[in-house]
Amino acid sequence: MQTVGVVIVTFNSSRVIGRLLDALQAQSHLPNHIVVVDNNSTDDTVAQVATYKNLPISVVALPDNKGGAGGFYHGLQKILQYPVTTIFTFDDDCYPKDSTFIAQMLESKQANRLDVLCPLVVDVANPTLSAYQYHKQTQVSSICQTPIITDIKLFNGVAFDRAVIDTLEGPKPEFFIRGDEEEFKQRIVQQGYSYATDTRAIVYHPSSLNEYVQYNNRRYHHHDTPFKLFYSTRNRFYLLKIRRDISAITKVKRLISEFWRYTHFYLWHKKDVQAYRVWLQAYLFGLAGYMNNSYYR
Repeated sequence: MQTVGVVIVTFNSSRVIGRLLDALQAQSHLPNHIVVVDNNSTDDTVAQVATYKNLPISVVALPDNKGGAGGFYHGLQKILQYPVTTIFTFDDDCYPKDSTFIAQMLESKQANRLDVLCPLVVDVANPTLSAYQYHKQTQVSSICQTPIITDIKLFNGVAFDRAVIDTLEGPKPEFFIRGDEEEFKQRIVQQGYSYATDTRAIVYHPSSLNEYVQYNNRRYHHHDTPFKLFYSTRNRFYLLKIRRDISAITKVKRLISEFWRYTHFYLWHKKDVQAYRVWLQAYLFGLAGYMNNSYYR
């Protein structure tokens, strides 16, 4: 029987963490070890976690907020101290639909000989839609027509073979939030690990699609919250900078195009100078590879 480790990252999660822990407690295949990483919450998240005495939980209390990237990194290092064969990761605001979720994921992962298996992440507010685009689709009924697809989204309910984490360690902490999923996915692909999404296994999570704005028939990645705008922009352009699958000329052309596109979006369309300053600073930091997270919190 496979031994299961679970890593959960929390920050001020008292309103939602119980929903996830209740779902884990109800699983037909119970986790053998659960690591909850708390990002220095100021509410009673840790106290709530402590009430789940029937679950094998270890809490890692970080001295300051390391974001999702840092939280998962520290949590994955901790879970490797236990004799687990498969490691699941969960955001604090997601939860599996069914009590058979872990058993279903383990069976599918083994049957399809996968190193990394993701569930379908569905919008908790509207279960007819996915929380992310899968092959440019968002209708769950359309996505689910194919049981196994190659488009993967980290880290909500993802099952990793222990060897993947032993080798790759986890997301890079310097990403803080946003983009760490894509960078980790790139390393999974580069290392030749097998991966897929099983659309029959479902996890609920708030939609990410509201982070995009349509203007002039094009999508713009935008956050009203300045620190989210900063990190998502910085990390996106840093990832573009380090890509190996496109030429330097293509990178330069894309960077110039994106600069003018977003300049027009913020100054002409939104007329938001403050947001543009945040975006521009993040754009320049990403190009420079300046990933010091103490700068912007």
